[in-house]
Amino acid sequence: MRTLYKIWKYAYIVAILTEACYGQTAIRPQQPGTATQPQAATRAAPLSLADRLQVKIVVAPRAFVEKYLTYQVQGHAPSVDQLKAYAPLLADEYSLYTAEFMKAADVKSIVLAADLTLSSAEWRDQRRYALPAMEKGVLYLDCTALSAGGSEYARIVMHHELFHMIDFMMNTLSQDDAWGNLNVAGFHYGTGGASALKNVKINDKVEGFPGFFTWYGTTGPEEDKAELWAHLLVHPDMVAKQSKTDKVMTSKVALIKARIGKFQSDFDETFWQRVVVHSTTAAKH
Repeated sequence: MRTLYKIWKYAYIVAILTEACYGQTAIRPQQPGTATQPQAATRAAPLSLADRLQVKIVVAPRAFVEKYLTYQVQGHAPSVDQLKAYAPLLADEYSLYTAEFMKAADVKSIVLAADLTLSSAEWRDQRRYALPAMEKGVLYLDCTALSAGGSEYARIVMHHELFHMIDFMMNTLSQDDAWGNLNVAGFHYGTGGASALKNVKINDKVEGFPGFFTWYGTTGPEEDKAELWAHLLVHPDMVAKQSKTDKVMTSKVALIKARIGKFQSDFDETFWQRVVVHSTTAAKH
């Protein structure tokens, strides 16, 4: 009976992720060695998110511990109800990305779990709702982010943590003087995002700091960039509104878009227009 439950649960999540991406236009890959020619966009069979992004999407089957060089990730299997709520949200938000983007970010697999924690020499069982493991190309996503913080929070965090992976691949994650120099004179970041996670106001909107949306962004340049990226995708209207009167924000938006556009050429103005339309639709759900 336990085995049948697991089979049904996996079949359910595959069905959800497939249904959410049904009917997406797909470009069939060209076979190696064939002549280069225009390829017709075809209405493929139901195209799952994993197929479209060319990454593995797996559900944690049980309690697990994954050990990395300096830390370990722990978690449990999400319930069917948690998957039912989270999977459509994931499929909707990650429909903005491409297989090329995931490859550039070195995302090889996405693990859907519950009760994620991080432990290291400095932290023990620190609660996380998403977690990138760059050394193996794994992005852990906690399905309980929805019940913990609501739809908006779940959307923000899945984009935020993914950006850390692309930031890492651009070699700007840990040292980024060009970014830091955009802040007003005299501003100093905090001691990093991990040190501030217990602050209940960490995701509140920050006032009096040009160029920031949340207190979390002020904890370090890596969190600043990831917060801006997430808000650009979830709340582009909010970013545009603040940019009208915030020169630091305007400069940061220009830099992050230029970097991504250089790293991934299809993240051009057409992409950002699509983001605006998507955010309007997502806000209704």
